[in-house]
Amino acid sequence: MKKFLTLALTAVMALSLLTACGSKNDNSADTNTDGSNTETTLSGTVSTDGSTSMEKVINSLGESFMAMNKDVKFTYNPPARLRHSGR
Repeated sequence: MKKFLTLALTAVMALSLLTACGSKNDNSADTNTDGSNTETTLSGTVSTDGSTSMEKVINSLGESFMAMNKDVKFTYNPPARLRHSGR
């Protein structure tokens, strides 16, 4: 009886896993039904903080982002540098 119950539970779990993996992909949100070509524009400010070791990369990405989104201002705020007292 114990083997049958274990086998039955294993089968149910396997079937539920296969059912979840076989879900239908509905792309209705991506479909434009009225035929117009609408484009979303962004505006505002993006402000980031981060390590000084990533400053060049972050600034480069910010410049590229601003080039693609003219109404967005990007700022990078590096952390304050710690002073070493030398004691």
